[in-house]
Amino acid sequence: ISVGSSDGTGNQAHFSAPQGLAVDDTTVYVADTGNDTIRAIELATGKVTTLAGAVGQTGHADGPLSSSRFDGPQGLALDTAAQVLYVAETLNRVIRRIDLGKGVVSTLSYTNGPGFDGLDGPTGLALDGTHLFVADSDDDDAVEIDLQKGQISLVAGQFGTPGTQDGAGANAAFYTPTGVAADGLGNLYVADNQASTVRKIVLASATVSTIAGSPNLAGYANGVGAKAFFAKPFAATANDLGDLFVSDTGNNVVRHVDLASDTV
Repeated sequence: ISVGSSDGTGNQAHFSAPQGLAVDDTTVYVADTGNDTIRAIELATGKVTTLAGAVGQTGHADGPLSSSRFDGPQGLALDTAAQVLYVAETLNRVIRRIDLGKGVVSTLSYTNGPGFDGLDGPTGLALDGTHLFVADSDDDDAVEIDLQKGQISLVAGQFGTPGTQDGAGANAAFYTPTGVAADGLGNLYVADNQASTVRKIVLASATVSTIAGSPNLAGYANGVGAKAFFAKPFAATANDLGDLFVSDTGNNVVRHVDLASDTV
């Protein structure tokens, strides 16, 4: 397995520490973190191209795809209707917006909601209607950006204070959350990386519960709820059929959670 940055078809292409993924009917989009670029894979042919950014040119620049620059892109979220790809750019501490139709990259602008003090380490993204949810790993919380109002606010967690307790809103705590997934049914799921657990947020009440894993006990075991064990889960994705998939990074496997029973 070779590390690199070359475009091409199939194994002629190379990546460097790719992390975030998003997909539509024709294309897989990849946050090629080690190369500071966004790549595209054509599903019909397997052809890989560099969509935005430039290899070896780390920075922050908006504009046409070819002249844009990134630093540590990780999470991706795709609005297929609007043909907009959102990028969590961790090292620049911003969210980028790629207009796929116009071929233009911009930095998402927003204002802080009441009592909220900014975004520090965006890592994972999830899109649910007009809200973009962000796992802010450096601040140990989950936040949401209202894309219509242009405002960012806290969903749950304690800004800059890691922990593992369940509860509502700021009474709950996370320990380096890195992945988020929305099920389209009013729930957000969080890969709580350092706690080695999977958490659930009921958005209507901002209530957080631990649905799988035991806080701060890394391991590998299938089972229901706390009888299951993870080792630093990183990313998550969900559907509206009751399935949650989690990249269990420390165990080098992908896990399935049946959300109807919290069985891993």
